[in-house]
Amino acid sequence: QVDFLYKKYKKKNGKPNKKPLFTKVKYSLEKVQQNAVWENVIEADSKWAFPDEKSYKKSLRNVYEAYGSKKAMAEELKEYIQQKKKTGIK
Repeated sequence: QVDFLYKKYKKKNGKPNKKPLFTKVKYSLEKVQQNAVWENVIEADSKWAFPDEKSYKKSLRNVYEAYGSKKAMAEELKEYIQQKKKTGIK
């Protein structure tokens, strides 16, 4: 679920667009593990996102090395979400 991790905005030409404010990680969608099944919440036939180990390690390293810019991105997202909440924008 990443709906709340994008900042919506309009391009100069007026067309809507969205900016990802998170670090992407490669993953594979596979059947949920049996021990994670939770009746009426996580069903047995659900799919689960399993992160690629190399990808998430690389992403974590990137966040550590570029901490300032990643923190600024988080602050931008925080302000955007708070503004949406105040104004009721979806």
